[in-house]
Amino acid sequence: YKRQDFIEKTIQSVLNLNYKNIEYVFVDGLSTDGTPHIIESFFPLFKELGIQYKYISESDSGIYHAMNKGLNLSTGDSVIFMNAGDCFHSEFDLQDLVSHFNLFNHVVIGYSIQFHNSDYYLRPNPEYEENMVRYPAHQSTFIPRMYYKVYLFDEQYKIAGDYFWMKKILETATHKLYPKVVSIFELGGKSSSNKLK
Repeated sequence: YKRQDFIEKTIQSVLNLNYKNIEYVFVDGLSTDGTPHIIESFFPLFKELGIQYKYISESDSGIYHAMNKGLNLSTGDSVIFMNAGDCFHSEFDLQDLVSHFNLFNHVVIGYSIQFHNSDYYLRPNPEYEENMVRYPAHQSTFIPRMYYKVYLFDEQYKIAGDYFWMKKILETATHKLYPKVVSIFELGGKSSSNKLK
């Protein structure tokens, strides 16, 4: 919602994956800035590259309502969430991940790099790899259809709904750890801004 300065970076990071078997679902909260125009400007390229996409721009009652819309629109074997401004790491190889894991059956959790101002953090610290499962970053976690079509985000949460959503899924799901960095994103979103305070 109103992320015209960040959305193109996110879209480009998806295109840089050079992986065509992608369904790109955009959920916009009826932005009145240039966000819709930027998104729509990529549609001809998606068609040229054979990338499936869906796009809705309408009002919602909050971020988790919007994320549930994305889940309901998705049809892929696995889903991953990228907020506007979040990016896949430049060295992340989706083909490598797909060749090593069955994304239809397993939750796959990778590392992420988080930054705030000029400070960068690897999440989690390799010495505490168990935290990949305790506190996975949704930008580095692939959720199979069998789970994302059953479990929706609890829209009563204003923050941390993504944490509780993945916690519920991981209570029953088989998970695998991918020992590489998947994403990079700035701290300061709804959930992380509360931690920064």
